[in-house]
This record gives sequence, C-alpha cells and structure tokens, in this order.
Amino acid sequence: MPRNGCAVFVERAVSEEIIDIEIDPGKKTWRELWQVPTLALAVVLLLAGLVGVVVTRPKPDINSMIRVAENRLERDDHEGSLEILNGKVRQHVDAPYFTKDQLQQFHLLRARAVAKGQRELGVQEAANYNSVLNEYRSAEKAGAKLEGEDQLLRLESLIATEQYESAIERLEELDPEMSQDRIAFRKAIIEEALGAHVPRIELAESQLLALTQDPMLGVDDRCWSAARRAEIQLDQGFIDEAVTGILREMPRVSAAKPSARGELFTLLGRGYMESGAVTEARKQLERATELIDSDDDLFARTLVQLGRSLEQTGQMQLAFEQFELVTQDYAGSESYLPALLSRGDVLSAIAESDPAQYSKEEAVGAYVRFVDEATGRASEPLLQEAITSLLQRSEEQFVKDDLVASSQYAQLAEDIHGITETPAKVLLMQARVNFAMAEEMLENAVTGEEHVIDLADADPVTRAQTQRHYVRAADYYRRYADRIAGGDDDAAYADSLWRAADAFDRGGDAGEAIAGFSEFSMTITDDPRVPEAKFRLARAYQASGDYALAAQQFEGLLTDSHDEQLGKNVGPYAVLSHVPLAQVYLADLDDSNDARAEELLNIVIRGELGDVDSDAFAMALASIGQVHYLKGEYPRAIESLTEAVSRNPGTRDIHRLQFLLADSRRLEAEKITETLSQGSTAPSVARELVVKQAEHLQIAADLFAQVRDGLEEVDPRRRTALEAMYLRNSYFYVGDCAFDLGEYESAIRSYSIAKDRYANDAASLIAMVQIFNSYFELGDLERARTASERARRFYETLPKEAWEDRSLPMTQADWERWLDSSYELASMRTDDFDG
Repeated sequence: MPRNGCAVFVERAVSEEIIDIEIDPGKKTWRELWQVPTLALAVVLLLAGLVGVVVTRPKPDINSMIRVAENRLERDDHEGSLEILNGKVRQHVDAPYFTKDQLQQFHLLRARAVAKGQRELGVQEAANYNSVLNEYRSAEKAGAKLEGEDQLLRLESLIATEQYESAIERLEELDPEMSQDRIAFRKAIIEEALGAHVPRIELAESQLLALTQDPMLGVDDRCWSAARRAEIQLDQGFIDEAVTGILREMPRVSAAKPSARGELFTLLGRGYMESGAVTEARKQLERATELIDSDDDLFARTLVQLGRSLEQTGQMQLAFEQFELVTQDYAGSESYLPALLSRGDVLSAIAESDPAQYSKEEAVGAYVRFVDEATGRASEPLLQEAITSLLQRSEEQFVKDDLVASSQYAQLAEDIHGITETPAKVLLMQARVNFAMAEEMLENAVTGEEHVIDLADADPVTRAQTQRHYVRAADYYRRYADRIAGGDDDAAYADSLWRAADAFDRGGDAGEAIAGFSEFSMTITDDPRVPEAKFRLARAYQASGDYALAAQQFEGLLTDSHDEQLGKNVGPYAVLSHVPLAQVYLADLDDSNDARAEELLNIVIRGELGDVDSDAFAMALASIGQVHYLKGEYPRAIESLTEAVSRNPGTRDIHRLQFLLADSRRLEAEKITETLSQGSTAPSVARELVVKQAEHLQIAADLFAQVRDGLEEVDPRRRTALEAMYLRNSYFYVGDCAFDLGEYESAIRSYSIAKDRYANDAASLIAMVQIFNSYFELGDLERARTASERARRFYETLPKEAWEDRSLPMTQADWERWLDSSYELASMRTDDFDG
C-alpha cells in the first residue's frame, strides 16, 4: 500500500521482453500495481528522417544512471530506484550501445528494488514475487552470477510462491559462510510445509532430516528441530514416540535459550496429556511457563495446555482462569481462539455443578462468542473440535431433558459451517432435538385437567410451535439421509427416511409425508416398517382428499396380506386398513363402492378380524353407525352408535358420536310422529310408539346437553368447524326435544339460552320462532304475539345469504309451524275484535 504518497514503478521481464508500466502515485498501490500484465513492444519508424536523428544523438551515460539507481536502493529508496530504472534506463535496453554488464545490473537492481520494496511495505503479492524471479532469470540469462543478497532474495520469492523443490536446490548452492541463512531458509520451508491448508508432512520431514544433519546447526536450532519433529508426531498420533524423542533430546539442548527449551516442555506436556498422564503433563507445562517469556505467543499456547490439564483433573475454576488470561491478554495470538473454545467448555461444566457461580446462559454465551469470532478465521481442526464439543454439550442437555439448551448447542454447531456444509452428525442431533421438543410441547399442553392426546387438541400457539418443530426435525432427518446415502450404514439411511416421513406426518405436512412414505416404501424393501409406511401413506392420501390413491394403497395392503411373500409384517396394517378404506369409499361421492364400504365395516364388527375390544372394532362401530345415520336407518344407527359411545369415553371423538346418536334418536322420534299421523296404526301399537318416541326424545335431550356442555369446555381456538356446528345445533335441539315432549316451559328456557348464546347468528331466529310456538301451545297468546313480533323484526334484519347455511337447525317443518301458528294467532285476534 502507498506510504506518504510515494510512487512505485514496477516492471516484469518475460522471456525476451521487458515490460514497463507507469504509475499514478496518487491513485495506485503496490498491491494493485505490481501485478504487471505482459505487453508486447514494437518499434515503428514513422519517418525516415528519424533514423538520422537517432544516429547523430550523443550516447547517454548509462553507467551514471545505473549508479544513481544503485545509490537510491542502498538508501532504501526503492521507489526512486525503480523510477530511474524504468523511466531513464529502460528505454536504452535494446540499443546496440547497451552493454552486457549494464543489462545484468539493470535486471539485478530491478529484482532487488521490487523484493525489498515489497518487504518494506509489508506486502506479500504473488505477482511481485514472480516479478523478482523473472528479473533474476533475465539477469542470469545475461550472464550474471547471483551471490549473497541476491541468492537470499530469490530464495525468499521461491518459498513465497511455493516452489519448494527449486528453493531446496538453491539452498545447496549457498556459500559455506552463509550457513545460518541456509538454516533459516530451511526452517522457513518446514514452517510453510506444516502451515499449509493440507500440511505437506513428507516435505517437512525430509527438510527436518537435512536440518539436523547440518554441521553448523546450533543448539537453539536443534531445539527448534526437535520441537517440530515432536509436533508432527503428536499431530499424527504417535504420542509415545514424541514423548520419548523429547526426553532423549532434552540433555543435548540443556544449553539452549530458556524459551527454546520451554517449547519442548510445552510439547512434552501435550504428549503426556494425550497419553492420559495428566498430572505429569501439568508438571511439565508449569516448567514451561517458568522458561518462556510472558510476551511470547508460546506462553499463551502453554497456558491453554495447562488450562486443559487442570480441566481434566476437575479443577475447573483454575482452568477457567488460564483460559480467561489468554482471551484477555493474548487476543492477537494463535492461542486466542482455542482458549475461547476451552473457556466455553469449562464454563459449561461449572454451570452444571455450581449454577450459582455461572449460569447455563453464560456458558452458552461463551460458545456464541467463540462461534462468532472463529467463523472464517479458525483452522478446520479447531472448528471440528468445536463441533465435537458443542455436540457433547447438546447430548448432555438432551439426556437431562433440557431441550432448549440442547437445541442452542446444536444450533451453534450448525452455525460454524452452515446447514449445507455442517457434518452429518450435526444434522442428526438437530433432528433428534427438534423431534423431542415437538413431543414435549404436545405432552405439556393441557385441556382442563387432561393432557392433550392429539395435535388437533392443542391450542393454536402450541399447535403451530409443535408443527414447526416436527417439520424442522423432518427436514434435518431428510438432509441426514441424503448426506449418508450411498454409504455403508443402510440401516441408518432407512431409519432417517422413516423418521423424516413420520415427522412430516406428525407435523401435518401431508404433501411431504406422502413424498417421504412413498420414497421409503419404494426404496427400502427389507424393512419391517414398509407395511406401516404404506398404511400411513394411504392415511396421508385420505387426509389430503386423494381418495382414489388412498383406496389403492389400502386395497394393496389387503391384497398383500394374502400373499405368502408379500404378506410379511402386513397383517396388522391390513386389519387397520378396513375402517379407513370404508371411510374413503363413503367419502368419495361414488355410490357404487358404498356396498364395499359396508362390507368392510361389517367384517370388523362381526369379529372376523379378531378382538372386539380393539380400536379397529370401535372405529368400525362408529363408521357403520354414521353410515346408517346418513342413510336414514336410525334404529341401526342407534344400535351401533350406542356401543361406539360406550367404547370411546374421554376421547375427542366422543362429542361427535354423542351428537350423531342424539340426532339419530331425535330423527327416529320424528319418524314415529309421521307414522302416528297416518292414523293406520293399531291403538296398542300406537301406545307403544308414543312411549318409544318419548324415550327417544328424552335420551336425545340428555345427549345433546352432554355434547353442548362438553364442547363448551373445549377452548374455542381448538374447536373444529364441525364441532362448532355440533355445539350450536345441540343448544337448539335440547329445546326441540323438550318442545316435542310437550314440555313447553322447559323448551322456552332452553331456546332462550340458545338465543342469547347465538344472539347474532341466524340460528337465533329458530329459537325465537320456537319460543313463540311454545307460548302459543301454552295458550299465553300475549307473550306469543310479543315473541312472534320479535322473530319477525329479527328475520327482517337478516340477509338472504344467511339462510344458505344448510347446517342450521331449522327445517321446512319449522317454517311451516311458524306460518301456521302465526296465521292461527292472527285469526284469534280477528275473532276477538269481531266479538
């Protein structure tokens, strides 16, 4: 980058060409300008007279120019040197009077100016290093022999551009008196090899061997070599070899500087730590802290190792103090991020054992800080270590049923690389946690004194949160399955597919559930859950209204159950398929398969499939009862629904069954009224029918009251549209039953309650009309007139579309009764007036 507005002039030689480029000192930087493109030079003589001018021009003093450039370079004026070389000397390079010595000097000076100028500015651009190498090649081609400083500058550029083989060859060419430079550059190659994104261990080991065989190697450098060898061995898991090697080397380097010996003690401590000898490790690390200067980054690395040894011996507070010191005082060191991670590990342990000292939130916060600062900066091994640590924390909290904390740790592990790049084990943990959170939310949701047993029973907020966790779990399971597909663990793949489909199904995402169960049943052939997958696929189709596809799957299970090869594990699901298959046929608006539906239900009810106490039997009773109800076969409906109600106490479906049973009795009473009105019934039979009619109405009234009271206890936000209709109609039907029983005062009370409950509903007119009819039947004509007038006024306020609701509990007979009573009431008023 520019300093103090200095201009930089750079050029690069490629093959036979020499390239110049001028720089605007106010706009460009070293980083921008030293990446020099290759430009072709051409000389065009535009006028013949120009040749004469050139020939007669005096020769320039090239040597003086070069000396000026060299002097500026010696004063570290690299920009000025390049200005002379590029601006004045360069234009004469191709002239016949430009000597070989001058050409050598020109290239050597440009190489030195670029190399030293970049070094001074702290710039490390590959293009600049390549420019240096090109200039030295051109100098050698011109006959120059590189010596001393030029050899070192070239070595620096070779190593920077990762041309290690060439650098090693050039090392061997250094003069004997440059042994310390040779050692320094060999160490640089080793450090670069070990620090590469993918460490080049073989290169590092070969150069370590050459280094240790160098007769001029001093005791400090021998100590450094031993440290690098031990580091390689420890990284590769050769713990015993590393420890033994350090112990053997210690006596030979006793005269080394304290900091050099301190690094060996640090590595020895690490070796003991990794071998499980924690007490011995701590002893060696404490010795290291006594030898290493506290300003050295190695001191921070030693503190981290010491903190980990204290952590392993359970001395969490002391360990925390070591990590805290590194994070506060060594933020610029390589040990800063490892200390941040270890700080989180220790805080989480303290939070578990002594929450009064540090909270779980503080522990999570420590990891959050690490993830925020490490992302994009930390080495991949450290990030993997962090992921492992976070997953351990997540598993610990998962086992303790603290799913919120478990979820936080799992999410942090995912955040390190993002969902698309995170390891498969993170996806699996996320899936497990989210599924458990959904189950816990459902379990903790309550309705009155009872726990909900179905997602539909939960309040809207709980239902939405639960569905979100189920769907998140499903998505993670599916991602995990995709990640491990094609691997060796077929069981894990199949299990993940299954769990993904299952979670989508539980979360109410029928489309994804269908896709999941379809994939499972088609791709996994030898899993005992395949029949269940087909059954749940059919149920998902049924829930989506795809009745044809649902029927196909259910019928397939019934067919497979009779096949010796395909029928394995199918039996239970073939049994369970009878009732939903019947429900599908009854719901598909195709009358041609209704007989098949009844046949399926009767198979269950006759006990042909086993235990009459099974859930399938209870479901069949309810379904066949509904079939009879819809067909107007009320006695048969009453029989089936009565038993269905007795088998489903306390279930969510009880309100529906009670309503259908009550309405079956109410409608059967109406049929009896029609029979009696025909006048062809024998007196004895008529008396029996009247008693039976009263029984039906009384039982119906009691059932409607139970439905009304039961659904009123359900949170309105949880009621389905069908339940809301059952609730409303039950209010009015209680009054209807009392009216038909001739209990008009009771009917008036029930209708009044219904009217007030649904004051703004069109159904209120029904109550008003029936109140009028009840007063009329009681002979209270004044109140009847008042009630009729109220009903008329309310009727006039209702829009026509209000009567398009076919579920309203007001039939044609109710309208006719209002008309007849109103006409008769009006006639009575006329008679009274005439009298």
